Amino acid sequence: MLGFSRRQRWFEQWLKRRIPAQKKHRLSHRNIFILPTPSGLSFVFLCFLLWLLGTNYQNNLIIVIAFLLLSVMVVSILHTFANLTGLTITVSHTQGNHVAQNGNVQLFVSREHERQHESLILYFDKDQPSYCNLVDARTAEVGVNVLLTHRGWYHPPRLCVKTTFPLGLMVAWSSLDMDTQIIAYPKPIEGNATSDGASQHENNTEEIASVHNGQEEFAGLRDYEAGDPIKHIAWRSLARGQSLATKLYDDYASEQLWLDWQAYSGIDREGRLSRMCERALTLSQGNVMFGLALPNQKIMPAQGEQHLENVLKALALFEWQAKP
Repeated sequence: MLGFSRRQRWFEQWLKRRIPAQKKHRLSHRNIFILPTPSGLSFVFLCFLLWLLGTNYQNNLIIVIAFLLLSVMVVSILHTFANLTGLTITVSHTQGNHVAQNGNVQLFVSREHERQHESLILYFDKDQPSYCNLVDARTAEVGVNVLLTHRGWYHPPRLCVKTTFPLGLMVAWSSLDMDTQIIAYPKPIEGNATSDGASQHENNTEEIASVHNGQEEFAGLRDYEAGDPIKHIAWRSLARGQSLATKLYDDYASEQLWLDWQAYSGIDREGRLSRMCERALTLSQGNVMFGLALPNQKIMPAQGEQHLENVLKALALFEWQAKP
């Protein structure tokens, strides 16, 4: 077991030197590997049996068939390799998600020549492959999912680009380190400050702040009274020959909610972040204006998709350290 892990580390270091991290990779003989598939091995074994049978019984027809099938295997090696070589894989952009869910990496797959490339398989995880064909178009955009395992900036594992085209006898693949990162937000967990042991009076998760936003909406006119502000006088009405009037505005207070880090003092760091993440999603779905208060960062109350993204990103990167 120790020897296996040592060989595995050696292979990873060799692969890192041979195929370093880049946002753009061109597939060639330097980074493409090719081996027979299980079907290919069975096919070679069949050729060997036919050759053995023809030799034993001195049957030239069987020997010819054996060598004919073996030539198909050789031609399959060339076509399978050619189905990958000349392709260029480029990172377009990434889409984050919550921990234990799938992030997404958008890739551009392009070809240099008129050769068609079919039955391409791309994956970070074997359970979530994506498929691509370059037959008519020269470029295709492919989204490849990857399971996010930890919070913060997540560096996906090596991208496997694979094909068994045309006969499935050979498999050609490349293992590419795409120089990109995906933002992984905390996993949402239901909970609130009161039920988790925080003081509702001192550390309420949703701290309500009344903010007066007067003079925001015109409400009508009334007769001018002595002492009314000059800037509220309806001068246009006066210019039209009407009596002196004063403009009225609705003056109201809006409630703004705060997600306060201190409200979850009885929970560990990841637990706090998960509960604050869930609460932020709930408030955003209800179109509620809210802010975020962390020990090292404060985001003023607002609403909308961009504000939610800013809040989730702040939660994802709070006291985050890169994985070795």
